[in-house]
Amino acid sequence: MAIRSNHDAQRVLQFGKKESGPRRFDNQPSQPHTNAPQQSDISVRPYHLLESNALAGFAERIELRFPESSFVQPGAVKLVLRRLFRAENTDQPIYLAVDKRSGKKLGALQCRQQPADDRWHLQFMAIHECDLSDFEIPVALLEHAVGEAGSRGARRILARVDVDSPIAAAMRAVGFAAYTREQVCLIHDRAVAHLDQRVRSQQKSDVWGVHQLYLHTTPREVQTAEALTSHAWDVDTEGRTQRGWFVANNGDISAFIRVRTERHFHVLDVMTTPMDRADVASLLGSVLLALRSETSRPIYLLLRGYQADLSSSLAEYIGEPVAEQFLMVKYTTVPAARRAAETFELLRPVESDPQRVPSFYVRDIHEQC
Repeated sequence: MAIRSNHDAQRVLQFGKKESGPRRFDNQPSQPHTNAPQQSDISVRPYHLLESNALAGFAERIELRFPESSFVQPGAVKLVLRRLFRAENTDQPIYLAVDKRSGKKLGALQCRQQPADDRWHLQFMAIHECDLSDFEIPVALLEHAVGEAGSRGARRILARVDVDSPIAAAMRAVGFAAYTREQVCLIHDRAVAHLDQRVRSQQKSDVWGVHQLYLHTTPREVQTAEALTSHAWDVDTEGRTQRGWFVANNGDISAFIRVRTERHFHVLDVMTTPMDRADVASLLGSVLLALRSETSRPIYLLLRGYQADLSSSLAEYIGEPVAEQFLMVKYTTVPAARRAAETFELLRPVESDPQRVPSFYVRDIHEQC
């Protein structure tokens, strides 16, 4: 997987040197490891207090939510507080795969839960370098995470997987399915920012209009997988983590850019109607003007497969994609199939014997004589 920027390079190097070419689980023959543990020999458990340095021993780290995946290794004080007040029910749980026989730590998986809308996001997976080609380790980690998510009420688990990632085959084996592709583009530092008078910043009253734009411009299968409500477009009251700018035509929002701000970078999502794609370039220029007035940070723009034609309109702002990835989803609940109703008769109808109609008339005995 390519290193995207300087801050990403520092995050990758702390786990060790990465190899030059991608490695896959499927379609590539490899020699089996004689000492590789089978799935029955692997136990998965939460990351706990005495393992604060366990993750430093993994040489391979694969991001599953780039560019937003943020590895947070809890310190000792934070872990103690979690144990005392929140137990293991953290918003970013980490699970370790351990060999039952030797106690060797084989891999780790970090998730991020969003209880507000019943979903989890996979953040990253770290596998010991010599065990990267073992299919059992990532499968054990993923199956454990799916079980934990379901037990905590999550209905779906989302992940972004590089198209060349060796974890893609393991995720498909567990039940993850890709619902679209996505390109991650880095905004040029030399891109000229300019102000368009039509551009407005998003307010709380604009949330419903943004959601209607999402419903009209997003394919149905993507909407089903993401299951977003209008709250997904809520604006941060302080404008620090999530903001938005848009262009409106005839009272309806026609082009929209959402900005999600992380500690070291910004992430931009774009939506527009087919007839208003020309407004996206001027909208992006206004957004860049607002962001560059703040602290200098890398700015990523996400373009999905059904938005590929926007790359030509934004050529002056972006270059070649720094990453291309699958957006994948795994449901923790399976709808039960309704069986067709069948009618059958337990007893055959039998015709009853004729009976005399009851009467209150009593025939006089003298009439019979």
